[in-house]
Amino acid sequence: MTARKEIEILDLLRQREAEFVKIWQCEDGICRLLGLSDFPFGGAPDLPSRKKGKRTVSLASLRKKDVGNDAEGDAKVGKAPPVRKLQGNEDAYRVVFEHNGASEVTFQTDGELLRKLFLVEDTDFKMLSIETVEFHSLEDWKSIEILWSREGL
Repeated sequence: MTARKEIEILDLLRQREAEFVKIWQCEDGICRLLGLSDFPFGGAPDLPSRKKGKRTVSLASLRKKDVGNDAEGDAKVGKAPPVRKLQGNEDAYRVVFEHNGASEVTFQTDGELLRKLFLVEDTDFKMLSIETVEFHSLEDWKSIEILWSREGL
């Protein structure tokens, strides 16, 4: 898989995550308006990712694949900095990166994915920083610890 494809996949996963956060915010707002701790919301729609059946690509193989060593010539940038597991009240990693010249932010919970991103070398993609956060929503989060920053290099 090329670096460009990986970046496109990550961007789509970030968009998917943002939509789930919007749903959670709407449901939380309904509960607050009604003064309820729980509301009988309908079941989740039948998403393609929840359908059983034969996958054309194994998710495990995607996670284990050594990004940067495929036949299309991606090259390793160097050794990835250690990204430790989330601890205590840390809910996510806040990742700042540059994509096509624009600074972008995403929240992730998969430390292995972040380590692989450091191995991606692409002129359109550059990691800028990783920090742990206490996450409540895309607008409501609290920084806990900066794990890595390009400025620190």
